[in-house]
Amino acid sequence: MSTPVDLRPAAVSVPEAARYLGISRESAYRAARSGELPAVRIGGRIVVPLDRLRALLGQPIEPATEEAAPSSKAPVDREGGKAHAG
Repeated sequence: MSTPVDLRPAAVSVPEAARYLGISRESAYRAARSGELPAVRIGGRIVVPLDRLRALLGQPIEPATEEAAPSSKAPVDREGGKAHAG
């Protein structure tokens, strides 16, 4: 059995958040400075945690997990599917 892998980024840049919100980059930076947009400074970058952005918008936070690909090297049949074992 494989372990689920979280494929979501934990945070996005302020310009990415602006695109997500449908506002200008400048408006997003202004909102981040005022605290209206939840943002965190990491080194020289300001990022917006996705879970806090979705909570702000009242959207559910859905897990974006996928089963990790098995490291099996099962033979593949000519139609593109895995060959049946036994």
